[in-house]
Amino acid sequence: MRSVSFRRVEVSSDIIQVVPYNEKRNNLLIRVESGGPVYISADRVGVVENGYPMWSGEFLSLAKVDGDIPEFEFWAVAPTATAIL
Repeated sequence: MRSVSFRRVEVSSDIIQVVPYNEKRNNLLIRVESGGPVYISADRVGVVENGYPMWSGEFLSLAKVDGDIPEFEFWAVAPTATAIL
């Protein structure tokens, strides 16, 4: 049986860790529930400059079978307004 967990995270202008590193994680789905833009990055440095921009209603889906890196830690920042992931 596989384990599925959901978390709600408030993101503001301070960079926060959205998910920690977990070598057992095979898939990761991040959804912007409200607000935006939100920048998501596997690197804590340069989240806005190098991160993936997302807006309200958008999803980021990562899967090992596709060659993605869902096991990495991910960071987020919403530089202009608070957002909910």
